Amino acid sequence: MAIADKLDSVVGCFAVGVVPSVPAIRLRCAGGTGIVKIVLEKKLPISLALSVSYALKLCSCTAKEGRDPEQEAQILDFLRDRARYVFREKDGFNYDEVNAVFSAGADDLVDARKRLDALRAIRKSKNFEPLTIPLSAFERFWRSPESNQMA
Repeated sequence: MAIADKLDSVVGCFAVGVVPSVPAIRLRCAGGTGIVKIVLEKKLPISLALSVSYALKLCSCTAKEGRDPEQEAQILDFLRDRARYVFREKDGFNYDEVNAVFSAGADDLVDARKRLDALRAIRKSKNFEPLTIPLSAFERFWRSPESNQMA
């Protein structure tokens, strides 16, 4: 029940135009971070996108105006930002580990946590470092202007 209340509060704030900023510590702690912590502690395999979409449908502030994809994206970005914070600052994952997992998509935070754990485990293996060298070279080549001219 707490997660529904927190999600309703976050969605309601966005719906009336109160987009959290740096001074909005209360919304960050009570709302977004609380949602992330509950999902991770209870290991709830829920879709953030579906949860936000459903909460927006139920929100009386948005019921008359209809669904706003931009607003939905803002709320999802806010929740993912809070999840990144929890993974880095509370759980001790490295910045690049968190970015790697989130760049592959992180709609289910429990799954994201499992992928972070797996990444951390393989990163400690002796075979990880040799793999990163050719992948880094390939990425640099792929992003270079010369590779775009070859196509």
